Amino acid sequence: MISLTCFGNAALRGIPIGKFFPNHSSCKFCESVTFTAGRKKRNGSIESFNFADSPDQWFENLIKRKIRTLRLHWQPRENPPLPDHISAGFVGGGRVWKIEAVRKDGSSEFWLEKWVIGNREDADRRIWRVTYGLREVAKTQAVQDVSLDAVIQNLRKALKEIKDASALYANGAFVELFDRGLNALDNPSADAPRGNLFPPGVLPSEAEALLKAAQYAWVFGGMGSWNDGGFPKGLEVEYERVSTQLYDALNEAIAKAVSSSEIIEMEMS
Repeated sequence: MISLTCFGNAALRGIPIGKFFPNHSSCKFCESVTFTAGRKKRNGSIESFNFADSPDQWFENLIKRKIRTLRLHWQPRENPPLPDHISAGFVGGGRVWKIEAVRKDGSSEFWLEKWVIGNREDADRRIWRVTYGLREVAKTQAVQDVSLDAVIQNLRKALKEIKDASALYANGAFVELFDRGLNALDNPSADAPRGNLFPPGVLPSEAEALLKAAQYAWVFGGMGSWNDGGFPKGLEVEYERVSTQLYDALNEAIAKAVSSSEIIEMEMS
């Protein structure tokens, strides 16, 4: 979703982005990435139909329909069996993310993703079949006015606190990654750990730094991740506090950084 939003906004700006699927690094393990929507039949029921066969076709469709811009949002899961930062290590876990496509008529589309396993034996390890579904159309809402600097400072605070706690109670687990995240916040030219999630010239330098820092500091996964550790007995509340604080700050950072690719012209019209 990060790359789809950034590259989609680049396409809407008229910036050449090349072939996205299957070339982009975010598609490395994907057999397919398709887009579906629903339409009402004569009998009143809703049927699903194929909206686009690939991200490239979806980008072309956005341009043809004169979509104004794309934004990235998240929301907590309702009544999750596990905290979001724990379930984030599993497919379908963590926060619910959605891409907002802002139309010119004052409404917005909301696209959600679903990942299912296809051929587990694929020689190129392209085992995932990803579908983005148009799940909702609603009135476009004003974006919450939180500055990039405020989000950066929030992430900086969360990183410093979890780094210090790790040094005290977890034998310094992941301290190197927390340090890299902190360094990236102050160094927009730092290398990105996961390739080209955004095309050049789409994000302001502060947003680039924020997204790079979030990539380094994302320690929430399955076996061997931060979630697989813990603090000594009696410090469970502190472990949960610093973990949740960082997880929340990272989600906020990703959404703010990526949505900074939003096309400014819409704010002027």
